[in-house]
Amino acid sequence: MMPRPLPSTPTILRDTRGAVMSEYVVLVGTVSLTVAVAIAALGPPLVRGFEDTRDTLLLPFP
Repeated sequence: MMPRPLPSTPTILRDTRGAVMSEYVVLVGTVSLTVAVAIAALGPPLVRGFEDTRDTLLLPFP
């Protein structure tokens, strides 16, 4: 079985296969990074607020 010859340079420059997949990878990466930063920034204050509310609700009434 003979290996296929490499395509010529003009063919390689016009080939757009995989372009849509690359765009999706960039889009998903950007959204994932944004969500990770938001969780890192907003997570601790939300947890603190939840714990304060939980502690208030669990206080015994006199």
